[in-house]
Amino acid sequence: MKKMKFYLLAFSMVFANFAFAGNGESKSDNDPVTISNETEIDAATQARINELTNRLDELKAIDKSELERSEKKELRKEVVEIKKELKEQRGAGIYISGGALLVIIILLIIL
Repeated sequence: MKKMKFYLLAFSMVFANFAFAGNGESKSDNDPVTISNETEIDAATQARINELTNRLDELKAIDKSELERSEKKELRKEVVEIKKELKEQRGAGIYISGGALLVIIILLIIL
């Protein structure tokens, strides 16, 4: 029973540590799109990504107070489509959170 309490305490301390382990940087929508794949991107794909980011910047610069409701709705749809296409251009990846990685490592150790 003491051993189980010790493991539970150690486990909770590790997770408490992860809660405060941020680097203090925050991402905003104004940051340029970066692609962190190890594979090279061909020139056509890179040109398309630049075109989409430029269009997003244009849409953000528009004065939306003068637009009608339907025009605003169309702009929102276009922004969503562009962001979806940019996400597809980045490629699919597997993301594992720190907690999940820790649980996997503990399970591997125990088993």
